[in-house]
Amino acid sequence: MIVIRDDSKVDVSRAVVAIGKFDGVHYGHACLLSAARKQAAILAEDGKECAWGLVTFDAHPMEAVRPGSAPPLLTPLERKLELLSEFGPNFCLVLGVHSGILHWPAERFEHEILVERIPVAWIVAGEDFRYGKDRTGNLDTMRSNGGFGVTVVPTVLLEGHRISSYDIREALYRGDIERATMMLQRPYDVTGPVVKGRQLGRTLGFPTANLRVSDRTVLPGNGVYVVRSSWKDSNGDRHDYPGVANIGLRPTMNSLAEQPVLEVHIPGWSGDLYGADIKVAFIRRLRDEMKFDSLEELKSQIRRDIDAAQ
Repeated sequence: MIVIRDDSKVDVSRAVVAIGKFDGVHYGHACLLSAARKQAAILAEDGKECAWGLVTFDAHPMEAVRPGSAPPLLTPLERKLELLSEFGPNFCLVLGVHSGILHWPAERFEHEILVERIPVAWIVAGEDFRYGKDRTGNLDTMRSNGGFGVTVVPTVLLEGHRISSYDIREALYRGDIERATMMLQRPYDVTGPVVKGRQLGRTLGFPTANLRVSDRTVLPGNGVYVVRSSWKDSNGDRHDYPGVANIGLRPTMNSLAEQPVLEVHIPGWSGDLYGADIKVAFIRRLRDEMKFDSLEELKSQIRRDIDAAQ
């Protein structure tokens, strides 16, 4: 997948384009991307090449439209592009939310993006897709103004409820890892560098890797989780280990943090991880964060958590 982040044109003769924020790259997005890929194959049946690709944004559009109100992201840009590339599109055009493009009239967006920069033959988007200043453009105006073929992908439901980035965030905040996993069709993960902490886990006999995660990235609700941790070492070798993660304020240690801390204990690993970027995938929730009356009680519970995670 070629990623285009500047003002250059997409070098294809014609294309089917899927448009969206794609935060989380969840199952609903997967259905939309599948529809785009299939439409490109249909158009190519006439013997003329037809590429397919994506148009998305470098951040949540609310950051530009209503600063301070944008929700945290399920997938920061680089992780989003990594996941999108797995679907096999030929290209992805990344639009900057602070470039002024969100304030363009709908007609300007159609002409400059979908005609001048991409030779669009067909558009695929969700039924609630809107664009242009004051969200005046929709798939009907795109069909009539641009002359594009249009495929509207209906909202995908899970047990009668829509799959959306909002619903996944809410499930994660509740610690409902199972539901989030079902909507994503994969375990939710976050990535961050290992930073030096107070080494409280080491004093208990359970050393942990403390991850610095952006406050613009969704963290599951406070609690203890079964996770898988993966990273590459300085030699480029990949490591993948099961483990136990705690998200919270560490009340038993009388060291209440201002923000929840993500720390991961990786049984069987004893090397130095400082500075490594670790991806932590959440498999299931074990329990709420708890305050214990003594460090011995805390250590006993940690042992039970590790046993439960095996």
